[in-house]
Amino acid sequence: MSRIKNSLQNVKFSVIGQVVNVLLSFISRKIFITVLSVEYMGLSGLFSNILSLLSITELGIGSALICFLYKPLAEDDHNRIIDIMYLYRKIYIGIGCIVLVLGSSMTPFLGYFINELPNIPNISLIYILYVLNSASSYFLCYKRELIIANQQRYIFAIYDMYVKCAMYIAQIAVLLITKNYIVFLLIMIASTLIENILISIVVNKLYPYLKKSKGRKLQKSDAIEIKTKIVASSFHKIGDVLVTSTDNILISKIVGIIGTGLYSNYLIIISTLNTVMTLVYNSILASVGNLGVESNNEYKEKVFDRINFMTAWAFGFSSVCLMSLFNPFIQLWLGEKYLLDQATVITIIINFYLIGMRRPIAMMRDAFGIFTHDKYKVIPEVIINFVVSIFAGIKFGISGIILGTIVSNLCTTFWTYPYILYKYGFGQKVGKYYKKYIFYFVINLTVTVVCYLFCEAIPVNSLISFIVKLAICVTVPNLLFAAIYCRSEHFKFFISLVKNKLLLKR
Repeated sequence: MSRIKNSLQNVKFSVIGQVVNVLLSFISRKIFITVLSVEYMGLSGLFSNILSLLSITELGIGSALICFLYKPLAEDDHNRIIDIMYLYRKIYIGIGCIVLVLGSSMTPFLGYFINELPNIPNISLIYILYVLNSASSYFLCYKRELIIANQQRYIFAIYDMYVKCAMYIAQIAVLLITKNYIVFLLIMIASTLIENILISIVVNKLYPYLKKSKGRKLQKSDAIEIKTKIVASSFHKIGDVLVTSTDNILISKIVGIIGTGLYSNYLIIISTLNTVMTLVYNSILASVGNLGVESNNEYKEKVFDRINFMTAWAFGFSSVCLMSLFNPFIQLWLGEKYLLDQATVITIIINFYLIGMRRPIAMMRDAFGIFTHDKYKVIPEVIINFVVSIFAGIKFGISGIILGTIVSNLCTTFWTYPYILYKYGFGQKVGKYYKKYIFYFVINLTVTVVCYLFCEAIPVNSLISFIVKLAICVTVPNLLFAAIYCRSEHFKFFISLVKNKLLLKR
């Protein structure tokens, strides 16, 4: 299959699977809060963040290694694929063991992460189960990287959808029948293991040559290149984890476990949107990696501009919906007592937008393996994040902690990522990128304000008023975007894509 068909196939199945899983997850969360309590939700958010911090042991190795698979897959070089997968296997089994040991060793110190321990039985056991789930996710998962690198992510998406559906249904049944959180977590662990085993079986059938050899030791030149990229990628991974995975921990310590629970309800919506967006980008990542092997800089930049335009539209539209519908949805879904103030909601949306708008750059950098040139930006990024988050968090609460993430992004990654991509990926000056960025930002901000004013004119908080606001948020911004961009080359390209299904048409 061509890059075009693979990308469309990947996007289709990934999005369908995610939509199904999201619907079930929202039902599961509503039942979770009703049967248990917001403290349990806060504990879940906190432990998930602690384990996200432990994912730092992965050190971005997946991103560094997968870019080495694009060329041998394009050339059908079985021996080199086997060698790289053998290295993948050793590294990921080691990471799983490290996460298990380090995660378990943190059990006696859980009190340091929480302002006041909630009255929940078996907190240590609950945490250990989270550790087991995190560690088990690394065993056998290395095989999925091969089908992803070979532009066949849709295979993984299909299995993920079926396993996740079964998991949510089983968890909902357990909550309603037994109200037992321990069994709820055991089902989560079982689903992780089952999914990895199923994917492993599928990969063995699709690539039978993987079983013929254990793999050889890489040549010295290859080993040096891989080591260099892994070291550089590890710096980026450390920065991302320390900046994005510490908010719940800081909220728990500064604001309290109830604040963590309230924030986690908003975070699940943001995470759902991010997951859908990630699925789209990951679905075309392998195609972009293949593009980097076979195409010139001019065409690479052309494809990037298309993806950047798509991103500006998608995250602009998402920001419009969040600004006008975030609190009304939470109120309908969970109740008024679970609402955060509007200032906090705005900081959440700004952070979501800024991180989202750098996705095309991050995807291109990963696909082209450009990791080494700005690896040390992690040092000021982490320092700024912690200093601003702690001081602003003490003064402003949750919004202050999120502000730390925003400020650290604007002071570091916002500048370094585009500069490195344009200089080393396209051989161009970065100024053109920022002109487009400012243009997209002004358009998105204007449309967001217009739609927010429309929706605020509908004050009644009921299901009917929410549906009316939803209709406004779906139609008005997209009509405005279409009117503004209708003459642009990128808009015409995506209209052509809808008609002809040509994602990467030259």
